Amino acid sequence: MSWDAALNLTAVSGPNNATSAFAYDAASRYVSSTDPDGATSSNTYSVATRTNYSWTGKRFTRTTFDGLGRAEKVETGYAPTPGNYVVESVAETQYAPCACTPLGKMWRVSQPRKPVDPAVWTSYTYDELGRVKTITLPPNTGTSGNSGVTHYEYVLNTVKVIDPAGRWKKYAMDGFGNLASVEEPKPAGGGSYVTSYTYTMFGELATVTMTRDGFNGQTPLQVTQTRSFEYGAGKLAKTTFPETPGSTEYMYSGEQLMQKKNYKGTWKYFYNANRQMVRVEKYPGSGFTEDLNGRVTYYNDTHPFSTRACSH
Repeated sequence: MSWDAALNLTAVSGPNNATSAFAYDAASRYVSSTDPDGATSSNTYSVATRTNYSWTGKRFTRTTFDGLGRAEKVETGYAPTPGNYVVESVAETQYAPCACTPLGKMWRVSQPRKPVDPAVWTSYTYDELGRVKTITLPPNTGTSGNSGVTHYEYVLNTVKVIDPAGRWKKYAMDGFGNLASVEEPKPAGGGSYVTSYTYTMFGELATVTMTRDGFNGQTPLQVTQTRSFEYGAGKLAKTTFPETPGSTEYMYSGEQLMQKKNYKGTWKYFYNANRQMVRVEKYPGSGFTEDLNGRVTYYNDTHPFSTRACSH
């Protein structure tokens, strides 16, 4: 990767030296890019009309902003000749005052439609902290009415989401903002199910524990399952799932996965100098003899798209 003096990303080189280039104007706004295959995209800006055009060939996306810099209309279409714009789709966003911010909040968003069709809206309301309280969904047919309202109820570190049919889930977060538990009603009624999540000190998912109803023959009982994840140097090193015997272990060299091992056997991964995978070998069970029928070989050409073929 390379950057200019304003720290704008100007080039990215991938496998096979496939390079994408980016250019910016004096205000550090993106103005153009060139893909590895030579295709170009560009952006143009107009302060007077508060519009931004994004071009790929003759196709464009035109975004119109309000006086606060918020996108209020997005149109897509094509220009058969310079200056002749044919709009095929339009979507609008409207904003309303909110006590939580002087800039207001998004009030409603229209579904993409043909320019001649009437707008159909999804509407939002917020609480005093700026959190979504309700989402009113557009009608299934026609342009009036709605197809239901989704409600959000906040209590301390929990939020309960109730869909238009009355089904609900309650989410609880820990002190770091991680999802700590999910509670949902049992389909047959009579209580609820809870799924709990724990994390490492680095914020990595450590365990997922869930208790569900089951049977031992004809005898009903509750079954608790725990899925665990272990890490090393920020990479997944081991997983343990109740549906598979034992654990699955992962080994790396730098950032590349080199080996995966579980009760079914061992898989070894090989790469070329460009860090592209070239071969996967399988060693069934606890043996040291490769199953040649299970080998997968990848062939990489020199095209910038890194087109691959593989054989089994």
